[in-house]
Amino acid sequence: MQLMPYPTAKFDQLLRKATCALLPRSAWLSRKTKAGVEITGQNRAGYGGRGFFVFGEELEPELKHLEFFLRPGDVFIDIGANTGVFSMKAAHCVESSGEVIAIEPQPDMVYALHRNVLRNDFGNVRIRNCVLGEQSGRKDLWINQDRPASASFNRSDAQAKNISCLCLTLDELVGLEQSARVDYIKIDTEGSEAAILLGGQRVIAQFKPVIQVEVSVKDVPVMPGYERWHFPGSGNVLQIPADHWAGPVCVRLGYQQERK
Repeated sequence: MQLMPYPTAKFDQLLRKATCALLPRSAWLSRKTKAGVEITGQNRAGYGGRGFFVFGEELEPELKHLEFFLRPGDVFIDIGANTGVFSMKAAHCVESSGEVIAIEPQPDMVYALHRNVLRNDFGNVRIRNCVLGEQSGRKDLWINQDRPASASFNRSDAQAKNISCLCLTLDELVGLEQSARVDYIKIDTEGSEAAILLGGQRVIAQFKPVIQVEVSVKDVPVMPGYERWHFPGSGNVLQIPADHWAGPVCVRLGYQQERK
């Protein structure tokens, strides 16, 4: 009987998972994208390092396909940037003529994010230590299960500690940044995605960006004039303006348009 070779990608993932198990939790994991962008993160569950180290750009379909939706000179807003996996890839895609605005409220994650910016020598990334919502003011962010990736405005863990954060609306943020364009907005905020979109209605109506929204925690209504696209198995959806050039890109990549 002839044995079939074990798939290279699966074997690589097993080796990387074993590496995570063997290394101390204080270790920093490092892996590069296919384009050579280095992304590091701590070897701790929920700290944004293990996922990319193990799966690379296969971590999420939207990460794998990001270069198809960004062009040099674009402005990418990463709301819930964590260690900057999306921000780092986007910074490479938009080049020095473009810009990435990375929103991350948690000090540990801001450190990791800044570390990745420095390691890649990106001069086009702005890190903003705040949260976004429907209204500006002060907000408590709860670090549920002691994992930054599970941080939320909703407390789901009795032992969770909180961080007091400055909250802006997306409209206020873009005004303060004096951005002349917004091309792609990614939102991954453990349930507050809809509130963020409500606080950014003026920006969305003006610039009509592609919007990537996590829906695995809570579904999000489609913005007026937008269509909803989904890649099979993903926890995110893309909201894209009708007749936008990115619609045919979705078709080519295998995304499915969700009809009302």
